[in-house]
Amino acid sequence: PLAVLAVIWLVSYPCEYTLEHKQLIVRSGIIRNRIPLLAITEVRPSHSIASAPAWSLDRLEISYGRTQRVVISPKAKEE
Repeated sequence: PLAVLAVIWLVSYPCEYTLEHKQLIVRSGIIRNRIPLLAITEVRPSHSIASAPAWSLDRLEISYGRTQRVVISPKAKEE
């Protein structure tokens, strides 16, 4: 049980999103996705319960590339 909690912690904390050098960086624990801003094709609201680097169900789904998607829950969605 403790090992399972450790793995969950490693892949979920911290959960943060930053914009730098013309890319969106989505970090969830030890996992980092770097998404070039020019590759983003759509941003739309989502309330999906699917697993994602997001602590809230009030989320944004970001589509990029041909078929890739990531769901995030930024504090200020309007910015």
